[in-house]
Amino acid sequence: MGKAGGCFAAIIMLVATAAGQPSSTLPRRDNGPTPTFCKDVAPLLFRHCAMCHHAGEAAPFPLLSYQDAKIRAGQIARATESRHMPPWQPEPGYQDFSNDRRLTEAEIRTIAQWAASGAPEGQTKDLPPFPQFPGGWQLGKPDLILTMPQAFEVRANDAESYRCFVLPAGLTSDRYVRAVELRPGTGGVVHHAIVVQDPRRAGRRLERSVGEGYPCGGGFGFAMPGMLTMWTAGTVAHADPEGIATVLQKNSDLVVQLHLRPQKQDREVQAAIGLYFSQQPPLRTPLDLSVTSYDVDIPAGQRDHLVTAFSYVPTDVDAFSIFAHAHFLATGFKVTATLPDGELKRLLLIRHWNFDWQENYWFASPLRLPAGTRLDMEVTYDNSASNPRNPNAPPKRVTWGFLATDEMCEVHLRGAAVDADAHPLLPEHVH
Repeated sequence: MGKAGGCFAAIIMLVATAAGQPSSTLPRRDNGPTPTFCKDVAPLLFRHCAMCHHAGEAAPFPLLSYQDAKIRAGQIARATESRHMPPWQPEPGYQDFSNDRRLTEAEIRTIAQWAASGAPEGQTKDLPPFPQFPGGWQLGKPDLILTMPQAFEVRANDAESYRCFVLPAGLTSDRYVRAVELRPGTGGVVHHAIVVQDPRRAGRRLERSVGEGYPCGGGFGFAMPGMLTMWTAGTVAHADPEGIATVLQKNSDLVVQLHLRPQKQDREVQAAIGLYFSQQPPLRTPLDLSVTSYDVDIPAGQRDHLVTAFSYVPTDVDAFSIFAHAHFLATGFKVTATLPDGELKRLLLIRHWNFDWQENYWFASPLRLPAGTRLDMEVTYDNSASNPRNPNAPPKRVTWGFLATDEMCEVHLRGAAVDADAHPLLPEHVH
């Protein structure tokens, strides 16, 4: 699966380690037929890995052909057996998600047996259809593609930064957005990106010249009117449920905020946004319920620092997905919902947090959260020297902030008010 920055380094390290170990340490096949690529392994790679391991994505190599997979058979077996790949942070059995990429134990054994048996190809008639990514877009050809007016140069070894870019939509009438897919451009430079609608064209007034963007320090320079989408390494685009769409107002701009992490070489970034429209006005529009703490102050050397926060749901809501955000020192997330009648709903549990892999987790079915539901978040941090992800050596005190070497603590639920007429009231109560 695709990654950025330090996560790529982790993949490469794992691959190098696997390549240097003898294949005899892999599990031997059982008494059943020997798995082949075409019949047994390709379906797993196409379903769980191909969306990031194909040309144009951030993954370091493709995994679509037999030759792609054969030369890395042992590496694939070890990465899947350790569950390093495909990346998936939520713990199983806590909440069910429709975009769960975890392999089953049986699927992991199949890959291991295939690799241990010499990675046979099998018969091409057994090969499933190749996954299609028209123009590189995961959701197919967008109805409208907006691209940064010009590439932006990220200089080697520069300081990390946030920069916003204005993308005029050129719409003469309102449109209804059911899905947004963002392609950030050069792999590894962009850690994450946020796209918002700018109906007042405030972003244009912050640019010194058209297309060059402007520094935005973690915000946008104007009141954020609601997030259209967020991209992080490995994000798989996902449409809202039927009947849910965001109204993109005519004459609006889109503004994309890029969190830039310079590499050892100069790079150019030119992000593109694909918009997918619904032809019918939405029955309901999406909203964001957040639980956030700015009270983050982690002493140097502390291994199990806990930050908690809560908020209340202001009206009956159907929750579609959940997204957690923190930086390098975080080690785990726990999110629950306590309904007004006392029922506890478990929303998210992450025991092994990875800053370089953050995404939206879509519930298998929408979760009804009545008005008055309490949302609780617990986040643990390790600011000791034993944390291999700690950016500071020796450790130092870390507080809340936008930079990767700072910390954050927040959870976002994407959903929609059960009563569509209640939505205009929500900004008074919801972050």
